[in-house]
Amino acid sequence: MILDEGRICASIYDTIQIWSTQDLRLTHLFTNDILDQDKTKTTCFTLCKDLLLCGTDNGYLKVLDIKTEEIITKARINSNSLSDVKCKDDIIITLDWFGNIVFWKLDNNLLHQVMVQNTDAFTVPQILRQREMERLMDSNSRHLITTFKSHVTVYSFGVDSKEGFRISFPVYTDVFCIHLLNEYIAFGCKGTPRHEGSSFIHPVAGIASLKHSPPRVYYLRTQYNDPVISIHLTDSHLILGDVNGEIHVISIQNLQFNDVEKFTDLEEENNEFKLLYTLRSHAYRDFIWALKFDGFRLFSGDETGKIIVHDYLNPPEEKFAIQISEEKTSEAEKTSANEIGENPENLENPEELSNNKAKKPKLNEIDD
Repeated sequence: MILDEGRICASIYDTIQIWSTQDLRLTHLFTNDILDQDKTKTTCFTLCKDLLLCGTDNGYLKVLDIKTEEIITKARINSNSLSDVKCKDDIIITLDWFGNIVFWKLDNNLLHQVMVQNTDAFTVPQILRQREMERLMDSNSRHLITTFKSHVTVYSFGVDSKEGFRISFPVYTDVFCIHLLNEYIAFGCKGTPRHEGSSFIHPVAGIASLKHSPPRVYYLRTQYNDPVISIHLTDSHLILGDVNGEIHVISIQNLQFNDVEKFTDLEEENNEFKLLYTLRSHAYRDFIWALKFDGFRLFSGDETGKIIVHDYLNPPEEKFAIQISEEKTSEAEKTSANEIGENPENLENPEELSNNKAKKPKLNEIDD
């Protein structure tokens, strides 16, 4: 899920949908027929102004015009499947399943590869060059980070002559999500459940400080230690989404990296990580795949296609939910997706404790 300039862009089954965060209205709907009109399968995507950037399974980077839904241009270096794509200012960055990073620019509706000063600066370490589709990437004005299973690789980025590989460090289990903020990397990982009775319970999340060399890492365990698959980091809070339908909101206002490595159990009293509350507005055992925060609202998306909008200033009672219905999607495909819109209603705060979920849950309908 992407939050960009008042828009939420989310992948719902075989569609990509764009919602306005101002009035919670569906503005654009991209079906498989639109996304894969050139017979390539979309594997990753992001927004850049009025463009939808899509990576494909055969190495192409495609640029689609959101308004016309047409492919403006596409290009590739090789046929390696793309795992992630990001847009930083006027630079587009792609990551393939071998960990190779390529920089692009869009000029006059044509994609051009951008060459860095040192061609080997962003070469992935040989030990991490195994084929792996589930790679992640994030960047800011100083750093670019990628993942490979349980490894986090850091590149200096946007600092001229110092650009390039900096360090790669392992964490305890496979990384499922990352968020880079200034000099800090927040990550969620697989961990180990507490009920397994292991002598060492692997953490499910952590924060690494790039201010130190090597990075100092503080790890977290939750009450049930379910794998964390979505994460969002702010200057004062860390928000975790897990595979059990729970969202953990944690205060990190007193966080100080005085130790090289440290482990914290959230249910225990501590000064650095304070669990403020746990939201259970999603159904029990629904995977919360995405978390985004716009300063006063928290957007969370789960595996059923539901997006819940939480009022962050008045937790946890007030929220809105958007759920896109199958019927609405089918109707939209026949007409124009750009004209679709609904106004959400206030919801109660249900806690679904049933394990039985519909085989194909309805999408795109406002819950009452």
